[in-house]
Amino acid sequence: MLPSHIYENDKGVICFDRYFEYLRKIAQGMPGPLAVFAMDPGRYELNGPRTLHDGWLKSLNVIKEYGDPECTVNTSVYIGLRLPTNGAILTLSYFGVLQLQTTLEPTRWPIRPVDLLVHEFTQKNSGEFQHLLQFDRGVGIRVTFTSFECA
Repeated sequence: MLPSHIYENDKGVICFDRYFEYLRKIAQGMPGPLAVFAMDPGRYELNGPRTLHDGWLKSLNVIKEYGDPECTVNTSVYIGLRLPTNGAILTLSYFGVLQLQTTLEPTRWPIRPVDLLVHEFTQKNSGEFQHLLQFDRGVGIRVTFTSFECA
């Protein structure tokens, strides 16, 4: 799982310029809470008070609600991150989940927490978005969804 718009330059520096340019292009199609969260540079800083960088994966919950009489399914995903700055738990909530891909087995040191290295939002189709969360030691989560909240 690799980001599409966040990249490492030839000096080894992680660059977000293309990513924020991309977000500005798709912002009008984003639900309000998603746009506010995704376009906040503080969510990507190395040591900022609102950053997700170096957050520890605390929880991943999948909730399925079955409707009658058509047997429709509504899937929600909740990801809990322990923030590095104050230890608080930030919950990322995804609704109308269309796809969830995970690699949850670390490549080494399986009993140690995994740190979030980078995360990126992209638009898949009209009204459909994806959030990639890439952790260290090969752990990754990719959620495709229609609605988002953060608490």
